[in-house]
Amino acid sequence: MIFVVPAANPKPQSRTLSIARLAADAVSRAAGLDGGHQVVDLSGLARLLLLELGAVTPAPGLAVLESDLGHPGAVLDPWAVRVAAALDRFAALTHGAAAGEPARPVSPELAR
Repeated sequence: MIFVVPAANPKPQSRTLSIARLAADAVSRAAGLDGGHQVVDLSGLARLLLLELGAVTPAPGLAVLESDLGHPGAVLDPWAVRVAAALDRFAALTHGAAAGEPARPVSPELAR
């Protein structure tokens, strides 16, 4: 499984992008995905997107306080374990789609 992490801070090379990269690494480790991710910096599209993606994700969101930037692992590691579990549930739901069955829609409850 490969997953994508969008970083939508309007500033190029932002702290948000740095945390997004660390978060993707943490989820890969927690899920045993050996680098199965990509981080996309959307700063170049900021004016077009108006910073509001409206995406639905199968995983819990991540908020990192500025005071946590010096030790992001304390926030990222427990969050990554929750995301890895959500990815497992999401993969189970979409597995049938890969076999030709329609995928079931992802509900907000899946992210818990």
